[in-house]
Amino acid sequence: MKTTEELIKNLKKRNPESHKGDYGKDLVIAGSELMTGAAILSSKAAMRTGAGLVYVACTKEMVETIHIAFPEAVCVLRDSLDFSKYDAVLIGPGMGKGKDTEELLKRVLSEYNGPVVIDADAVNVIPEYDLYDYVKGYKGDLIFTPHSMEAERLLKRHEERSAMAEELVKLTGATICLKGHRTIVKNTDSEYINETGNPGMATAGSGDVLSGIILALLGEGIPSFDAAALGVYIHGLSGDSARDMLGEDGLIASDIINQIPLTIKKLKEK
Repeated sequence: MKTTEELIKNLKKRNPESHKGDYGKDLVIAGSELMTGAAILSSKAAMRTGAGLVYVACTKEMVETIHIAFPEAVCVLRDSLDFSKYDAVLIGPGMGKGKDTEELLKRVLSEYNGPVVIDADAVNVIPEYDLYDYVKGYKGDLIFTPHSMEAERLLKRHEERSAMAEELVKLTGATICLKGHRTIVKNTDSEYINETGNPGMATAGSGDVLSGIILALLGEGIPSFDAAALGVYIHGLSGDSARDMLGEDGLIASDIINQIPLTIKKLKEK
């Protein structure tokens, strides 16, 4: 079982001569016309975690909203994606469970071979459209970030949480980040049980923030298991900082994002 101290060692000081390309060219495939916020939250979280460049794959209808809300993002249209440009990919938040999401996930799993975070609706379309063979045949590293109900849909049955995490690793061959109180991160070799976080983080968009954090860590070259476990830890610690400032009841996902840079600064100072 990995320790938190081991995970924190992945956070390196920046080279004074570095440039934005050294810190990850990350692709966020997220959002829809009615849920553009999911794309904005994930991409903001990635950049606040340290990503050098964040590209948001969106529809034409989403472009203006994203540029206004998050001018640091680079918008790319979904029908013209060249996956070879990116160091890590996130797919799923706020996309809906329709054919468009299914087709985009199939493209990622067929055309890309780098690390991929599969979250939210990209998780849900796998049992919906029977995409298990695409998952099992993927040549790169996968991280799944389901909550318990999404995990049950993938497995098509209910299990106790630790058993579900174990079964999902067997089913997908991926690193599993089973979200909830004491989030479980597990792959075939390692396990990590997170102890940060609080009930105030049970709020819309919190999962989108987590997936963006993990994406940025992957884009910087951190191994998949460590990126998932460290991402969960940073997410929870940032939520705890937001709770300490604002209380639990009114905490929103953006409050978590705002705390990420200070959280990472403190961890690096250790």
